[in-house]
Amino acid sequence: MGCRRRLCWLWLALALTGCESLPDAGTSGEPDGLVQDSGDELPSGSFAGPQGVAVARGLAFVANPNYRYSGQSLVYGKGFVTIVRLADGTVIDRVPTGARNPQAVVASGDRVVVLCSGATFFDGSVVLPQGDGSVLVLDAAEADAGRPSLVREIPLPRSLVHPMVGYPSSITLVLGASRAWLGSGTSPVLFLVDLDGGQVLRGADDPVVLGDTGVQDTIVVRSGAEQILMVGRFESDEVLLLDAVTGAPVQSHLQPFGVGSPGQMDGVLDIVERPGGSPDIFALLGLASSVAAIDSTRGLAGVHNGFAGTGLSPNRIVLDRDRLLVVNSGDNNITAIDATAGTSLGKVAILPVGTNPYDIALFVEGSRRLAVITGQKSQSLYVVDLDDGVVVREVR
Repeated sequence: MGCRRRLCWLWLALALTGCESLPDAGTSGEPDGLVQDSGDELPSGSFAGPQGVAVARGLAFVANPNYRYSGQSLVYGKGFVTIVRLADGTVIDRVPTGARNPQAVVASGDRVVVLCSGATFFDGSVVLPQGDGSVLVLDAAEADAGRPSLVREIPLPRSLVHPMVGYPSSITLVLGASRAWLGSGTSPVLFLVDLDGGQVLRGADDPVVLGDTGVQDTIVVRSGAEQILMVGRFESDEVLLLDAVTGAPVQSHLQPFGVGSPGQMDGVLDIVERPGGSPDIFALLGLASSVAAIDSTRGLAGVHNGFAGTGLSPNRIVLDRDRLLVVNSGDNNITAIDATAGTSLGKVAILPVGTNPYDIALFVEGSRRLAVITGQKSQSLYVVDLDDGVVVREVR
């Protein structure tokens, strides 16, 4: 199945297991055998399809969706968060999640937030939410001390009125990590959660609507400088700048930035900002295997499509000083791009064949600049030295 086929990338955007492992399409209606709860027992391994990762207090917090394909169905097991001490690779805890399908992790200070997207099913045309999601708030200081780290889990029900509204799959923290914005993986909407109070402020019944809620879309949301949200729309190839408090368009940028090739769906998968730089915003285009750059000070004229190329099936992009690091899931490597010129700086790390690297988090250990990378198919976690590209440690 070619990765430019819309169905393949719809599944990839929602599950990111790699196009080669996707089930064939062709049935209609809800797939038989979809089980949201395949039991409350955790698997024996340290990881189960690890995806999102964040670092706090020298600990890696890894989201494990723990699902498998059964024909065209997805069977969701008990999700959990693996906590790893990076200094020696010791797994110190596995925290079960109440909701299914934990996918994304973000951290600020000692606060670690894990997003559970909930179950989905494919009806032959679109992917729909089937289960409710949740947000877990963890305390890294408690985990570091060997105590239970879970502070609270906040339920995120899907809409019972609008079938596509639900499935939060992207998260970013704002306002001193007191609130979290969430992007839906199935519709053009945003949700807002008060992490301190444990309340959903803008849920599935009252989301921030970015487009037609009856049309499939996948939204990525990232925090920027000066209380600005950077929002990417996969289906419409747009980057929006919104107010991080209200979710309304920023007055200086009322129109979205169109990225990608005209007439094609290039698919915004991730966004990163370089405050004060020119360009200052970078959008990772998964279908086009490229990066679009934006100089937001120039408005719509500041868009530079074809700024840089990536490897096969790029999945994440992060800023490392004045270079961009791209996680290429299909090529099992991490490549670097000059953030000013867009020129390739080569491979930063090469991972074993079959790793399917999913997410990356940067951290410092003494004088070394390191990255931790999840291997979704290898069921492992890699620690890589960013200066020499050496894999320092693999945790299984």
